[in-house]
Amino acid sequence: MKPTIKKPATWSAIRQQIATWEKPALLALLKDLYETNTKNRDFLLARCQAEAGGGDAIESYRKKIVDQFFPPGASENSSSARRARPSATTTKPAAASPALPNC
Repeated sequence: MKPTIKKPATWSAIRQQIATWEKPALLALLKDLYETNTKNRDFLLARCQAEAGGGDAIESYRKKIVDQFFPPGASENSSSARRARPSATTTKPAAASPALPNC
């Protein structure tokens, strides 16, 4: 008999679980994610500011990307796409996603 391998939860399973939560539980989850690390915080701020018309968080992501390719005072040959990629991949979903309620 083969050992049972437990597959990781998919987004569909998580979404079904979260869909049953009341608003206070959802807000608590977002607060926990916000406080977990700066990447989550930056992403949530970008989502809220993108819909509110402010662009400070999006501008912060853009600056991180630009600074990786064109660091102040560095030569043109000292870019690093590897360091810029995480900011670039999170900027698009943050800017393009529908607004979170009450941000």
